[in-house]
Amino acid sequence: MLFTQSNLSKQYQLATLLQVISLSLYVDDIIIIGDDIDDISVLKTKLVRQFEMKDLSYLQYFIGIEVTRSIRDYLISQSKILQIFLSGLDLLTIRL
Repeated sequence: MLFTQSNLSKQYQLATLLQVISLSLYVDDIIIIGDDIDDISVLKTKLVRQFEMKDLSYLQYFIGIEVTRSIRDYLISQSKILQIFLSGLDLLTIRL
């Protein structure tokens, strides 16, 4: 497997004619996204052999973004980080 690095971030992609696997790194977090669960499993196995890591299953939070998964789709929200920010400014109790 040969990944190519994005010019904009620490994101790597493996692309073939039939599938794409994207691996994003941020500090000590890795997100792997792809359209073939078997290839993702192979990649995770190779990574575990090279690095000390654990699989936390489905994505729930990443750099302040909450990800909620349903059967058909995903909901991405930053409401939790916004709530923390507003509470730090004491803006949650203000009535408009």
